[in-house]
Amino acid sequence: MNATMTPAPTREPSPLSIWSSRWRAVAVVSMVVQIVVVVAWLLLPTPTVARSVIALILCAPLLAPLLGILRARRYTYKWATLCVAPYFVVGLTEAVANPSARMLAGALLAGALTWFAALLGFLRTSREPDL
Repeated sequence: MNATMTPAPTREPSPLSIWSSRWRAVAVVSMVVQIVVVVAWLLLPTPTVARSVIALILCAPLLAPLLGILRARRYTYKWATLCVAPYFVVGLTEAVANPSARMLAGALLAGALTWFAALLGFLRTSREPDL
């Protein structure tokens, strides 16, 4: 390094990056909660091979965006918002129509809303500022 050259100043993380990492953590936790609720809903009464396969199929929309969300890829966050709708609809329908499943349906509904909010929060806080 030349004596006249000064090292580049280090940048402190911007508040946006701090908030986006928080939203990312909330998105990951809410995805895990969704997976646990779906598996618990199907496997707690009587775990069978058929119920296990159904649980795996129902978890597929949650597992599809998992790697992209863990790697903080904005494109994955964008299309993952579409994966929330089935869980929201099932949670709302079961909460209204099935009194015996209200607790798990409420957890599924709360998880879906939290996941959706976290996805949108990450997208809002991680976008590049307009110059």
